Amino acid sequence: MKEAVLIIILIALFVSGYFLMKKIDFFMDDNLKKIEKETKKAEHSFIVLTKELSDEELASEIKQFRNKHGKSDIIIYSNLPANQNSDGSEIKK
Repeated sequence: MKEAVLIIILIALFVSGYFLMKKIDFFMDDNLKKIEKETKKAEHSFIVLTKELSDEELASEIKQFRNKHGKSDIIIYSNLPANQNSDGSEIKK
């Protein structure tokens, strides 16, 4: 008799655990889809502006980027030291 009650309790636990895990799986899957959708919206984009581009081409590239990414900030970063020109010569003050 004790074994039968124990078996019934274990079966009830497994069945309830199965349905609980199914709900958790649905919640996690839905949450993952929302997170993936947000990260796609927040993808970082960049353009490379090299010294081979003319002033008109630079302005055109920046304008195209601004049109494609309306709410964006444009940060211009140089990997040259602060006291060096793009041709490698030193800036004189």
